[in-house]
Amino acid sequence: MFPPELHFTWSGGGTSAEQLELRGAASSTSILITDQPSAGTHQYTCTVDHESGRREAGVAAVLFQVMCTLRTASLIYILMLLKIFVYCCGLTGLLVTMTTRTHLD
Repeated sequence: MFPPELHFTWSGGGTSAEQLELRGAASSTSILITDQPSAGTHQYTCTVDHESGRREAGVAAVLFQVMCTLRTASLIYILMLLKIFVYCCGLTGLLVTMTTRTHLD
């Protein structure tokens, strides 16, 4: 009932990295922890040895991509708030102008 034994190895990348393996009853996970400067500039390769053979997977700098996406989303959110603020100010100014003209006539 247990999965066959898996062996994870990481190659490439930065100067200091720590490999963390999590093994459960039905799954195994390997995580490579690196320092932030090398995470955005290096390519890493994870090799998995299994009874069916060896598999390699290239891992791009996911942290850098997530940070760029998060910054972009934050910028879009701020611009949307600014747009709403300008729209509300314009609408308020228009209503005040219309109200004062109505009272003056």
